Amino acid sequence: MISLTKGLKSREMLGVALGLLVWCAGCKDLSGHPTLPAGLPDPTTLNNPAGASLLARGAVSGLRDALSQSVYVSGAFTDETTGITGTTVDSRNPNTTIDVIAAYSALQVARNNAALARAVMQKYAPDSSRTLAELYATEGYTEVLLAELYCSGIPLSTVDFQQDFTYHAGSTSAEVYATAAALFDTASSLARDSIATLARVGWGRALLELGQFDSAAHVVASVPTSSEYRMRVALGSQGVPLAVLASRYNGTNGGVSMSDAEGHNGLPFVSANDPRAWPVKGVLFIGSSTYSYYYPVQYAAAGQGDTATMVVSSGVEARLIEAEADLRRNGTQWLTILNTLRTDGSYSVQTRTGVPGVSPAPAGYPDTTWNPGTGSYVIPPEVMADASPQCDQGDGITPPPCTDTVWYRGLAPLADPGATLSGQAATDARVDLLFRERAFWLYLTAHREGDFRRLIRLYGRSPSQVYPTGGYSHGVSYGTAIVLPIPDSEEQNPQFAGCLPGA
Repeated sequence: MISLTKGLKSREMLGVALGLLVWCAGCKDLSGHPTLPAGLPDPTTLNNPAGASLLARGAVSGLRDALSQSVYVSGAFTDETTGITGTTVDSRNPNTTIDVIAAYSALQVARNNAALARAVMQKYAPDSSRTLAELYATEGYTEVLLAELYCSGIPLSTVDFQQDFTYHAGSTSAEVYATAAALFDTASSLARDSIATLARVGWGRALLELGQFDSAAHVVASVPTSSEYRMRVALGSQGVPLAVLASRYNGTNGGVSMSDAEGHNGLPFVSANDPRAWPVKGVLFIGSSTYSYYYPVQYAAAGQGDTATMVVSSGVEARLIEAEADLRRNGTQWLTILNTLRTDGSYSVQTRTGVPGVSPAPAGYPDTTWNPGTGSYVIPPEVMADASPQCDQGDGITPPPCTDTVWYRGLAPLADPGATLSGQAATDARVDLLFRERAFWLYLTAHREGDFRRLIRLYGRSPSQVYPTGGYSHGVSYGTAIVLPIPDSEEQNPQFAGCLPGA
């Protein structure tokens, strides 16, 4: 990349590469022909091993931006957050607002960056299997998010290495998922360590959306429950961090707050006091009015920093996929899988303090700070600083009596909500429980909109049973949209025919 702009530092070079790739989405070609505007560096200077490596880093960085925007609009459009975009995305009247456009653009740019970087890597650094695996998985992940968030009919146009920019007609959601699954398949054959988790879980996610439940369970079976693929993500909108947006919440059009039973159907993400989505309360004073807002503790305190470590794919999600596949086939293991996640001690999150057993949640709430074989605690205030509680380990269901600490292995186990029901009522109750568990385990990671659409498409739920409904605020009611629209910018694509029917 030094051949592009001599003397640039590595971070500056990365910015040049990213800007070049974004700009090239509208280029005639990438072969250095005279169509390049005066003053723009020739893209062919990337055609070497160093340029290939730089493009790869830039492509993965692009996924971070795409995730930031996707988490934001997915949370608003469903029941995870409220107040994000006033009466548009949050009230299911999305149109093509700036947030809808920003997320779509970021996903398409990240997708093309990954594909282009992969092509350059394959020519100039073909032995870099781990990097190639991450690029295949990055491309697949952006396509899954496009299919989950936006209406059917998404054009997968391409920036072709040393060739023209090629417009493509809109693909159905199923076609996009199938393309993503193929990319994850290839990534899985090359991947190791955390990249393998991203590839396999992403593959399972795409297959799940296609209704191929058993195949989805099969491809994630080898993913260890404790494995994770993480990224530092600047969660928010248009460069404004989520925690900062929360501090600006005014209950109507400004800021953002965690939702609590939004629109009748929404889950109680605040009042459940669940440590997987632990709500931190803030208070904002505007004139003579006082507004309360909540932000999730895992994404940093309001006003502190602009990034957070986000679990993009994990072994926990792999187990949730297996549980859904088992329930779908009327199996007997789905509840065991869910309860094992809650109680077996194999999952870990960052602790609030260095005291063993103290969770990110305040004292008195179940702990999700699990380490293999150690269990965890619910610690009363008076022993908050006790680094070595004196209770014996319980069995996770009936912990022994204790004077200063109650020992649980994670969260309390769940009961089968369909045990006293029959037929469709029993099935519905079990599906409700499964998707509730998914909602808390995967809170604010851009999974919820995909789950909502799958409930409609594959489980026969109506939109009014799934999405927030009824009155929104200030005389506005929730709309009826169940997908985000493809932005008008695609109209320059001569093959684009608009949104296609279907969920």
